[in-house]
Amino acid sequence: MALLRESRQEERQSGQVRGRRAAAGLCALVLAVFAASLITVAHGRLNFDVYRVDLNVYRLGGRAWLDNHALYGQLPLTSNGLDLGFTYPPISAIVMSPLAMVAARTAGILITAITLGLLLSVLALFLRTAGLAEGGRSWRTAALLLPIAALFEPLRTNLAYGQINVVLLALVSFDCLLPATWWGVAGRPVGWPRGVLVGLAAALKLTPAIFVLYFAARRQWRAAATSAVSFVTFTGIGALCAPHDSAQYWTKMVFDTGRIGPLVFAGNQSLNGFLYRTRLTGDAEHNAWLAAAAVIGVIGVIAIFRAARAGRQLLALSLTACLTLLVSPVSWSHHWVWAAPIVLTATLAAYRVGNRWALSIFGGGLVLFLASPQWWFPATENRELHWAWWEQIIGSSYVWAALGALVVAALGYAPSLLPADPR
Repeated sequence: MALLRESRQEERQSGQVRGRRAAAGLCALVLAVFAASLITVAHGRLNFDVYRVDLNVYRLGGRAWLDNHALYGQLPLTSNGLDLGFTYPPISAIVMSPLAMVAARTAGILITAITLGLLLSVLALFLRTAGLAEGGRSWRTAALLLPIAALFEPLRTNLAYGQINVVLLALVSFDCLLPATWWGVAGRPVGWPRGVLVGLAAALKLTPAIFVLYFAARRQWRAAATSAVSFVTFTGIGALCAPHDSAQYWTKMVFDTGRIGPLVFAGNQSLNGFLYRTRLTGDAEHNAWLAAAAVIGVIGVIAIFRAARAGRQLLALSLTACLTLLVSPVSWSHHWVWAAPIVLTATLAAYRVGNRWALSIFGGGLVLFLASPQWWFPATENRELHWAWWEQIIGSSYVWAALGALVVAALGYAPSLLPADPR
């Protein structure tokens, strides 16, 4: 009997090893095919040396700082002949300057590799936080989800433009969701105080500062204070390294939203963008936005604090992302990279527990961010102002999805798909 039990145990272990190897092989195959598709997609959408308009701007800003030229003055044209200004804080140009030291193709390969690597890490972290997978299984599942995530319109656009929004997503997610930010390596502590990465993300692009609200909702006051200190520190580094540009940015450029681009553009999936597309202008639009943003802010705070007090860490972070994207004056569609890990994790959780209602809701979200309805209608050159009322509704679908999530959560109807703080 003992020999029989040992034989069966060995068979089970052998089967588990074969299963893990098969899963790893499948993940490797999926990633290899996916990587090949990135290089070969036609029309320059994902070719390494043809697109990347935002990467061009990052490199031009980095080069301007390296050459001691005015960061917010006239920059050279992008590689495809566009006259675009640098719209980010000076610390962003400093951080991006290494990309200006290499060829455009090399920079394109680097930004793609960084984006996909960090997206994979965030997906695995979301799965672990949700209690859907642990250890190596979380990485294998994330690898299988990665190609789907990259098909989300915000991710497609990030890859096409060479944007850094996935970097910001990763900074905030690591800071908020990792169970510990310090580890012992060779007997020495390695890591960072919780809150540092949120502060860095805010210093790079401002709007991540709202994620301090997540720390407040979870009563992580030290992390909230650390975020503020981190923001001031990195902003101060920018001021020391580029004093004139910093003075210009913080006294003038930060208030010039028109410099970022036309707010009426279909790609501006924020509450402010929707109001502009309804032909509101001037003080009327500004006052309407302030009033609506205040109301949504209250709803968002209620939703976030309610989720946090219930111990639903991932939900609280997701709702904070929704609030950030809604109330920001400009939320280009490529800012909505949060949609991929949130929707995919929630869909998988709904499937796992057999909640058909939730599965239909999150499945609809999956279709929404794959289909990107804002691009179904005439866009650019203010043609959005001539959309019919129903086109205005459909063309701002991201806004309604995030608003719906906040309202449902504030009312306490968010489905309990995930265990409360499974860690």
